[in-house]
Amino acid sequence: MDRLRAAGATRTLIVGGWVRDHLLGLDSQNYDLEIYGLSYDEIVTALTPEHRVDLVGKSFGVAKVDGTIDVSIPRRERKRGAGHREFEIAPDPTMTPEEAAARRDFTINAIAMDEHGTRIDPFAGERDLAKGLLRATSERFREDPLRVLRGMQFAARFDFVMDEATEQLCRDVAPEFDSLAPERIFEEWWKWATR
Repeated sequence: MDRLRAAGATRTLIVGGWVRDHLLGLDSQNYDLEIYGLSYDEIVTALTPEHRVDLVGKSFGVAKVDGTIDVSIPRRERKRGAGHREFEIAPDPTMTPEEAAARRDFTINAIAMDEHGTRIDPFAGERDLAKGLLRATSERFREDPLRVLRGMQFAARFDFVMDEATEQLCRDVAPEFDSLAPERIFEEWWKWATR
């Protein structure tokens, strides 16, 4: 994080599954950093002297560092076609953490934490964790049919229930299930079966 700050990062947050699992008292291998104030190329340049940086998702603003940490810049996503693949991605290092969290699937995955443990929770994900509730961050949940399977595996793994509005969003997206690639379906089932 020091190298990123020295390069001009205005904020570095731990986001997604690691924060959720940490708050549940679980170990997590899913470590994602979201970097504000730097472009993708600036992040890669800052980290390359001391780390192995794999350019795994430049169009998404994501790099894999030392094979274990996903480092990304905040991004906007907008669906422009059918299925799971037709998205317009716009990385934007000037977004706020609250804006960046809005693209996430469930409130429990939209919690961010800084290096001091201070949490940013614009959708009350901590409250939903305490209740054992899966709730979509917004109506945009229906833009990605894979989110239904993610909801299934989260409900099974954590023994959570889905709120009624999110259940309806899952039903709304059912016509697009055929668009999911078999490997993505398998990935969600594998997470459910092995965790």
